[in-house]
Amino acid sequence: MMLSTVLSKRTALRYLSTKAVESVDVLIVGGGVVGLGMAASLQRTLPHLQVRVLEVGQAPSSASKDSLVPHPRSYALSPASLQFLQLTDDDSSQEQPQQQQQQQQQDLGFYQRMQVWEARQPAFLNFGIEDLTSSSSSSSSKSCLGAVVEDSFLIQTLSSRLAPDTIQYEATVIDWQLPSHTSQGLAQVTLNTGTRVQCQLLVAADGANSPLRKRLGIASRVHEYGETALTCTVEIDDDDSSGMQHCAFQRFVGNEGILALLPTRSNRHAIVVWSTRPEQVEHWKKVPLAQLMEYWNQLLQQGPQRLDPLFPRTDIPVLSNIQYGAEKVWEMIQYGSTLASVTHRAAQQSFLLPPLLLQTASPLLSFPLQLRQVARYTAPRVALVGDAAHTVHPMAGQGLNLGLQDLQCLLKHLQKADDAGMDLATFIENGYEQSRQQQVLATVQGIHALHQLFRSQSTILQHLKTFGMNVVQTVPPVRSLLVQAACGGLGR
Repeated sequence: MMLSTVLSKRTALRYLSTKAVESVDVLIVGGGVVGLGMAASLQRTLPHLQVRVLEVGQAPSSASKDSLVPHPRSYALSPASLQFLQLTDDDSSQEQPQQQQQQQQQDLGFYQRMQVWEARQPAFLNFGIEDLTSSSSSSSSKSCLGAVVEDSFLIQTLSSRLAPDTIQYEATVIDWQLPSHTSQGLAQVTLNTGTRVQCQLLVAADGANSPLRKRLGIASRVHEYGETALTCTVEIDDDDSSGMQHCAFQRFVGNEGILALLPTRSNRHAIVVWSTRPEQVEHWKKVPLAQLMEYWNQLLQQGPQRLDPLFPRTDIPVLSNIQYGAEKVWEMIQYGSTLASVTHRAAQQSFLLPPLLLQTASPLLSFPLQLRQVARYTAPRVALVGDAAHTVHPMAGQGLNLGLQDLQCLLKHLQKADDAGMDLATFIENGYEQSRQQQVLATVQGIHALHQLFRSQSTILQHLKTFGMNVVQTVPPVRSLLVQAACGGLGR
């Protein structure tokens, strides 16, 4: 029995060692949105290249994707990301049949407005497509500020664009050989099937817990927010004539965290994303869902509020009179600016009250929040993209957008090498590495600073934030710059 086992193992090893090595130009590890987006873009822009995607999971079932209830695992995509994925009818997507384009857009939850407000202050921000100036890059950018798109829809859409047998499911990398320098050979991986594949470029698109990143020993700078995101699809009151008004809502609620209400492809449904303390999430998971709806409605239905007094109270008459006068002057500045920011804009840019939430329409999902950026985006013949390279707080909705910007940057350097007839990995370690390190770092630091600022309950900061939000709301160039940054994707 033991002898037969040993012989079978030796036979298997001999089979592995003698099996021919397959060759592709680009090997992508990870069949999520970023991995499939990379493959689809390569096959569109460099169709002569051989591309393969390795996905550890099983092939999606052939069951109908059509569901009346949108899934909460969705992303807020900027117009730039929608164009890159060819989900809008801009010039780059003209190769798709018009009927297919129209069908795709029915699966997108477009929004033309974004509203942000905070507890304990009167100011709010309300952006619209009219804030995009004529310098925007395309007409489609002016039709929306973004769209909420389901993960399953993106996976199915991108998969359908790939050539047959591009995706290899239930495939795990169990071993690999990488050159110490790009000029010293190709990358080669061994799969759990025994297949060996060599490539010019290995793309790690295998998520935040990237096994490839860990095997490479690439360090990450990680900040734990001590928060958990609780999300689900909710049914909204469709009897309310205002509805979502094609608006994405986000309210900062102090110690209660950040509550976002996002539109979907269904007029009767929206997605809630609540970033709060883990103990809050555990508490609300145990109570009846009706109570959770009531609590979320309470937070969302509260409009702008009065500021706490800036100066501490005093019993000294002279100081008390001075304090009273100073507070009145400051209130005139703050509340006058808030009033001006509303009245000088179009009526549609006044405060919008979100629709009432009626009931949950999907299970509750939760996940911990952290900020991560890798110390290196590349190794010889390897490039990290998407969550394998960085993760951010969902408050700015930039997570997948950043990953898609990785792809655009990487594709630019691959195109440059291919046009020159050079090795595909020629410009990866310098061009792609340097570009993404600088741009992602700026975005990550900006999002982190905003998170810290809006979570602070300092009275002084509350007053300063009110003043700053009023400036943004009333000064068109500032508004336009902020909206264009959000719609074009930060740090491009």
